[in-house]
Amino acid sequence: MRISDTVVTGTVRSNLQRSFAQIHRFQNQLSTGTVIQNPSDDPAGASRSLLLRSDIRNGEQYQRNINEGVGHMNFVDSVLDSLVNAVIDMRGIAIQGASDTVNAGDRDILAQEVNGMIEFVLGLSQSKFRGEFVFAGTETGEIPYTAVRDANGDATAIGRSIRHSKQFSDRTTATGTLLALGTPPNGLVTIGVGGTQPIALDLSTDSLDDIKAKIDGAGIPGVTVSIVESTSNAGQVFRLKIDGTTTLVDNNNVLSTLGIGNVDTTGSITRAVGDGVKVQINTPGQNLFEGAQNPFTALVTLRDALRNNNVTEISQSITDLEVARKKISNARGVLGARTSRIELERGLLERFEVNLTATLSGIEDVDFAEAVLNLQRAQSIFQAALISGQTVNQPTLLDFLA
Repeated sequence: MRISDTVVTGTVRSNLQRSFAQIHRFQNQLSTGTVIQNPSDDPAGASRSLLLRSDIRNGEQYQRNINEGVGHMNFVDSVLDSLVNAVIDMRGIAIQGASDTVNAGDRDILAQEVNGMIEFVLGLSQSKFRGEFVFAGTETGEIPYTAVRDANGDATAIGRSIRHSKQFSDRTTATGTLLALGTPPNGLVTIGVGGTQPIALDLSTDSLDDIKAKIDGAGIPGVTVSIVESTSNAGQVFRLKIDGTTTLVDNNNVLSTLGIGNVDTTGSITRAVGDGVKVQINTPGQNLFEGAQNPFTALVTLRDALRNNNVTEISQSITDLEVARKKISNARGVLGARTSRIELERGLLERFEVNLTATLSGIEDVDFAEAVLNLQRAQSIFQAALISGQTVNQPTLLDFLA
């Protein structure tokens, strides 16, 4: 059977290209460190590699969540440590103030110390981590607790703050129109302990400026109203803010329609730390600063009892402060248990990452010694093919005569 020159030279060229492709593949493996350059190199291995990489990325995100959660929880624990120490110190002052050897002048001096501690504890309740209030539940942009003060500036009561209103693009248009309400509510609201005169509000006609003017006009002791202006993607926005009180009576949900009300300190903030595993990282302020015998009321009662030289109430505050201390300690214990849980998840994820990375390495990573040998063999084959190709279709005398 006669084989044409074209067939022979085509075969030589094809073999050379195939040999050179192998050299290229082994060079890529050595330069990248992986045996899978394209899915076609190992379809099954490429599929497993993608799944493993997905699992590794998920684990890395869970670990980032854990790091953020642990940072938050450690910060809160340090705040609770300061808080419980403050309560213990004030209980010592209460025990001292209840002694028969202390006179009225001494108790007044002790009252000044307690008054300073009230401000310190209020500051702790307003603690921020990474710009967010840690005891405000899920409303981390709102100050959770505020003080009602007397003419001397001393806190007479401390409770949940009044949150800002919703954002509005206009402060002079009726808020009901801005909210696109068909039938905007109207009714009477009473603001603050000293606000004995109800204020009539009608969202169908009242703008933010109107509402501010009406509250200002009521002359409520200690209460101030402001319109907070800021910028957003939509441009200038306005929010109404009521300060200096912790109490509102809203008989027809007029203010609540605007989003104004007490900050909800009960919300839980969770982080995903594993597949289907979520852990609460925050400590709601309600568990610490609210309810009967909380640190605020106990300290205010103690200060006033010391000022009034009332030994009976001073003695009662000893019990109140102990109850407050137990409340803080219990919250700290719950926080510690959650921290331990999240640390266990971290250790588990770290072990999983090691195992997954080892498995992925077994699929993708190149055996450098083997790849070098393969490259040398391919290069030898290529050189041999070049030499053998030179002997194909050697020129004859007829070729020169032609």
